[in-house]
Amino acid sequence: MTKRLHIRFPQGSGGNWLGEILHDLNYKIEETTDIPVNFHNEKFANTDYSTGHDYKDQSDIVFSSHCAFNFFCNHWWKSRVFQNGDNFNNLSDSEKIFLLSEEARWRLFSTDYKKNYLENISLDWSWIWNDPTQFYQKISQLLNRKLQNVDRVLFDKSVDLYKITNVRTLYHYDNPYSILWISWCFAICTEQKNNLEFEFKSCNQIPQLVNYLKKYRKTFLDITEPRILHT
Repeated sequence: MTKRLHIRFPQGSGGNWLGEILHDLNYKIEETTDIPVNFHNEKFANTDYSTGHDYKDQSDIVFSSHCAFNFFCNHWWKSRVFQNGDNFNNLSDSEKIFLLSEEARWRLFSTDYKKNYLENISLDWSWIWNDPTQFYQKISQLLNRKLQNVDRVLFDKSVDLYKITNVRTLYHYDNPYSILWISWCFAICTEQKNNLEFEFKSCNQIPQLVNYLKKYRKTFLDITEPRILHT
């Protein structure tokens, strides 16, 4: 690479894993490790690129996709539960819903999210699942060299490992018993100003909230479908 690149990615999309695979391919290193949940590791820092969530300039590589629901689920598991489990688990279920719904609203409707993560995507996260060869070829362009067969073996192993760490969205999608789906739908209702027929405040009102959300099921599916990769 001829200049340092900043790779921008939304939380939950695996940007730190991307940093690891760039490191491994660049230095032809195959890391042997137990299956992780997160890939946060400073030893993968590289003078040729950096990864982060912030907006830099037009030379950045945007690693993202229109799969906001996948990223929402991954961030819940990898950050809320795995990294900050003590803080998150100490919340009541109603507090979790309020917290998660605010995050969902940001991913669904924020102009900031759209500007930073949905415009000018140069490396599409969905390729990992739908077109790994295209993803592999783009990686070789980022490294500014032609990758060899041994690199492809290393790449495929890393992709398989990364996939295991992702949340199975099929479990949460359209599941009224999933706190992620309840929060996601609650965010849509709040944004669209579908006023509840009651004031949602406490855990004992969650069944009432779930029952209320049923009437808008089609709306939730219509809004979510373009924002999910069914994994």
